[in-house]
Amino acid sequence: MLQYDIIQLKASTAGRPKGYVEFVLKHGKIEGGFIFVNETVQKELSQQFPPEKFEIAKLKANTEQFPMGFADFILSRGKKLGRFVELDLATLDELHEKFPIPTFKVHINGSIKKIKTPNQKPAHIAARIRSLHQSTEAIDDETVDQLFGIEYDEIEDSIPIYKYEKSICRKWPKQNTQSSFEKIRRTYANLALGDGATVYDLGCGHGRVLLYGASLFPQIRFKGVELVSERVKAIQQAARNAKLTNVELINENVLNVDLSDGTVFYFFNPFPAIMKIILHRLYQVALKTKIAIVTSGRTTRDVACIPWLKVIKKFGQSDRALAIHESEISLQAGHKPVLESFEL
Repeated sequence: MLQYDIIQLKASTAGRPKGYVEFVLKHGKIEGGFIFVNETVQKELSQQFPPEKFEIAKLKANTEQFPMGFADFILSRGKKLGRFVELDLATLDELHEKFPIPTFKVHINGSIKKIKTPNQKPAHIAARIRSLHQSTEAIDDETVDQLFGIEYDEIEDSIPIYKYEKSICRKWPKQNTQSSFEKIRRTYANLALGDGATVYDLGCGHGRVLLYGASLFPQIRFKGVELVSERVKAIQQAARNAKLTNVELINENVLNVDLSDGTVFYFFNPFPAIMKIILHRLYQVALKTKIAIVTSGRTTRDVACIPWLKVIKKFGQSDRALAIHESEISLQAGHKPVLESFEL
């Protein structure tokens, strides 16, 4: 007997043969959040929707285009028939369960065409993020971006060069402005976030830290500061699609933003030219409340000598490794920061 999660089944319409999902919903038996297909209906499914065939050479040649493990799953689980590998219904359903985002439309002749992912239902997004966070499976960044509806290339291509070329980066138009979801998962797994926490992502890029975190912790506020309005609009739309009401975007130069309500601050190489100024402002926040600072890349190296920050977790030996720091200030003990390092 086949079993489907109804939310995931409805979300996978674009990646399945036309009429497949509608057939299952019509003839299956619904119990709770699942729908079950007995042997009789399964036989009808097999007749109406024959096994999918994938061309082996194309699978092997295009592995970098697929979600991680996608081609390997098909090649290891399918039945080899000449230059094709065939998946029966049960294995095909395992494939859709393991790779629920309809990033690829598969044709019977074995060709694979990339398609734009439709908006996913909020419940499906939240369930998938929780599942990823609790597992140890590798995370494919592009797949999760598409889960939220973030199209990196499309967003970057829409940014007018003349608006930002002097204030962002000398190299344009596209930048590697994103943390990997593997790093983000490690970060949230090792942060102690109370109900009153406010997480800032300074230079939030395309919103990965915000969207992932807000999906896991609906009771916590997430604020992203980003100068590029095209990125901000895309994140806002993604948050609306996922019904993440705890995400706030600030389309502003970080130097003009009041950070005093923050308790956690995330940096991924955002703005090295003004990092000393930002750290000095965060010291003022830390005088009033304990804060955590998460760093990666050159920012980890930049804050290594800050006397009022203590590393509580570091992932790797490199001076650019992901690291979590906590403020450690004791004015009663006469502890003073070395403000000479913040010459402006």
